[in-house]
Amino acid sequence: MRKIWFIAVAISMLLSVYQAEAGKGHLLEGKKSDFIKSFTPYVARANYKVSQQRNRLLAIREYFYRTGNLNHQSADFLLEMAKKYRVDWTLDTHNFRSSILDLMNQLAVRIDVVPIRLVLAQAIVESGWGKSQAAQVTNNYFGITTLSNSGRFVTASQTTTYYLKTYNSLQEGIDDYIHILNTRKSYEPFRRLRALCRSNNIELSSTTLTAGLLKYSELRHQYVAKLNYVIRKYLRVEYTQYLLTS
Repeated sequence: MRKIWFIAVAISMLLSVYQAEAGKGHLLEGKKSDFIKSFTPYVARANYKVSQQRNRLLAIREYFYRTGNLNHQSADFLLEMAKKYRVDWTLDTHNFRSSILDLMNQLAVRIDVVPIRLVLAQAIVESGWGKSQAAQVTNNYFGITTLSNSGRFVTASQTTTYYLKTYNSLQEGIDDYIHILNTRKSYEPFRRLRALCRSNNIELSSTTLTAGLLKYSELRHQYVAKLNYVIRKYLRVEYTQYLLTS
């Protein structure tokens, strides 16, 4: 009887240890879940701003394509967006219609959203789930650098010194990150992939679009593989969709 009692106690102790370890794992996942839950609304807000601009652009393009008419408000909007999204364009007065359509088409490639799971994956990889000093002090969750020495953290190559950009808020940092993907020449492959999906009526896939971010890191293909791993392991579609509606 005493032997059975000892076995029962041993089993109880083992179960306690197992449950404690399982609890630690649950807490770890909870912290990651908390990061995702707190970060996602800001990404959604940033994408909403861009989608509003895109919807207006597409409406103007569709109307112009049908009628050939462009009012002053629409023309001002196009010029404002061309400046904001750094489109190098000059009006050809001899081919007015084709010239305007060319501007609209170029803008349509640049003014577009970045899938939430991709934004989250880059934030996770670049900031270590938001734990990096840069993220916590400068609201820079994406390792975005500048040549201006106003930043607090410094990285350097053999020829150039770069400073991590400082943002006044998390929202400002995410807005700028999306704007950078939509404007910098380095990420033209990303924009082309996204535009190809749009032209073929294919849903924007985070794991497809990561291929356009080879130049985001010196690790190139390893970096893309890491992003895809994070997306598949931690950012299931049904989970992030739930976050957006909860």
